[in-house]
Amino acid sequence: DRSLARSQVSASSAIPDRFGSAPCNRKADQYRSLGCFVVIPMSGVLEPFPTSRERNGCSMPHFRNHTEERRPMAKKQCSILFLGKSADSNTQKALSLCQNNFTNVAFQLGRFGCGALEEEIGWWDGDYIISYLSPWIVPDSLLKRAKLAAINFHPATPDYPGIGCNNFALYEGAKEFGATCHHMASHVDTGNVIAVKRFPVFATDNVESILSRTHDYQLALYYDIVSLILRDKPLPSSTETWTRKPFTRIELNALSHIRADMSAEEIARRVRATSFGPWKPSIELHGFVFELKV
Repeated sequence: DRSLARSQVSASSAIPDRFGSAPCNRKADQYRSLGCFVVIPMSGVLEPFPTSRERNGCSMPHFRNHTEERRPMAKKQCSILFLGKSADSNTQKALSLCQNNFTNVAFQLGRFGCGALEEEIGWWDGDYIISYLSPWIVPDSLLKRAKLAAINFHPATPDYPGIGCNNFALYEGAKEFGATCHHMASHVDTGNVIAVKRFPVFATDNVESILSRTHDYQLALYYDIVSLILRDKPLPSSTETWTRKPFTRIELNALSHIRADMSAEEIARRVRATSFGPWKPSIELHGFVFELKV
């Protein structure tokens, strides 16, 4: 019933503009003088409700709102190569931001141990390479094909380059952790630092909680940096530098090994730093390997 959607305009009333502009008092007066009603549809466009006077040839004005003047914003003319982790929600959000805002986005997603980059990726040529939780070490020959920058989003601060960053942070009792954006170089986690986002590490944190928070901060940092690119702003240059050589897979595996001669404190540190899902610290005795059960 159309009568349910209309409200009579009185002499003292004003029609509010849902988009925040001044009330339409003059339009209300015009409608009042015509003795008609106003329909306010869900679309936000104020339309006159037809009356007998309109059917007899009375001219009715039409309200326009701001949405009618809007046009889709053009994507930025830019060529992106996005490398990331497959089956990861944050990686998908990061990739979607590029696809929605840049004209040319090539991408490859994968898991650690999934093999080399696809052959056609090696022939890519464009403006930016963006690595986000990527399992690949990007060869120098490909890095040189990025005309403007090749950047990586590392899930740790510059104090923890390489692999197993959160594990070593927990083991060492780090007070802060976070994420780093840096230029990519021929050697992993050695390029100049662009920006860092940090958060405090709590005594109750474990691998799962610190990893979850790291990924939140990493995505926020990604949004910050890509927003600069979209606005043609220069990438920042941080005064921070990498503080040590990148941790290796061998060092991470060694961290999860427990020996009988270790103190209770040392064992507790290793248990906290390496217990996550199916991964558990272990001890080897007489050729037998025993994993922690909690």
